[in-house]
Amino acid sequence: MTHVFLLSLLLQLGTARGASPAATFCVHVDSTRREVILTAGPFRVAAADHAMSGMHGGGGGGGSEQHGEVLVQRFSWPASVWVRGYRLRLFDARGRALPRRWIHHLYVVDFDRRELVYPIAQRVFGMGRETPDVMLRSTIGIPVAAGHELGLYLMWDNDTGAEVDDVYLELAFRWTASSQHPSPLQVFPFFVDAHVALGSDWSFEVPPGGGSATYEFTLPISGRLRMAGGHLHDHGLTLRLEDGLTGVPLVTLRAQRDSSGRLLRVPYRILAVRDSGPHLVAGRRYRLVATYDNPTPRPLAAVMGTLAGLFAPDSPERWPSVDAEDPTFELDRRLLTTSHPGGGAQAGACHERR
Repeated sequence: MTHVFLLSLLLQLGTARGASPAATFCVHVDSTRREVILTAGPFRVAAADHAMSGMHGGGGGGGSEQHGEVLVQRFSWPASVWVRGYRLRLFDARGRALPRRWIHHLYVVDFDRRELVYPIAQRVFGMGRETPDVMLRSTIGIPVAAGHELGLYLMWDNDTGAEVDDVYLELAFRWTASSQHPSPLQVFPFFVDAHVALGSDWSFEVPPGGGSATYEFTLPISGRLRMAGGHLHDHGLTLRLEDGLTGVPLVTLRAQRDSSGRLLRVPYRILAVRDSGPHLVAGRRYRLVATYDNPTPRPLAAVMGTLAGLFAPDSPERWPSVDAEDPTFELDRRLLTTSHPGGGAQAGACHERR
């Protein structure tokens, strides 16, 4: 018989936009499949207002309710493990699959660890509607400690033109036991955006004919970028990480689009196949460039360009610690807590999934 350990946590969501009054959130640990599984629903998903569909923080914690981003729930991570992949599915009350494209983006925040580039809470995981499931070898993983306070956020993009009821979400994280020997290669999430505006809208506008947005940054520690993926909108062309001094490209991600320019996906790249991936040096300047085409006579409003990946520090113990008194960290935490509807909780008990 399959042994499933169910964490006793059933959280009643509030009636904020995107959640039905009876919606629940459940965290459980399947020790046989080695998965931490988050399940939420049922949601009532309104038809998308595409005039506003780009207005969101993109995982950056910026903006307010205008962007439609919802805090699904804050919760305590249940086990000290190495996360090495995820799978996502949407389904209805009968268990039938629903289109994943109804999620514009989704991300998980760890409030007990900070980002590398920015002094804000770490975005442990993030995906756009164009992002596929990811599964890495058991020899690599992101360490997540039991008891860390996490939050799940999402933005819907229901393109059916009508409200949809009884939508459920399941997000499963595959893990490797912390007792595994030898231990997996320790990697951490890497996140940088081409148009940073903490406390505001992280999107930008592209004029007719096309254009780009750039962001320059330095790192507090050195290490290798082992994997890279990204988030763009329709008419997006490329995401390019380059050396800020020489302009030499280090990573280039090219969007896959249909003939109309609609974004299909931004393929992620494993950068450590032939070597160990590009080595990023502390204090050296780097640049992210997001490029767009625009064949229309009007500006493209509210587009984005985000690079996300996995970073293997030369010295993991030197990862910058959380400074709760840092004004940027405090602003980010406050925005993630107060500017997103949803997240009301009441303890209860999980029921085993069938």
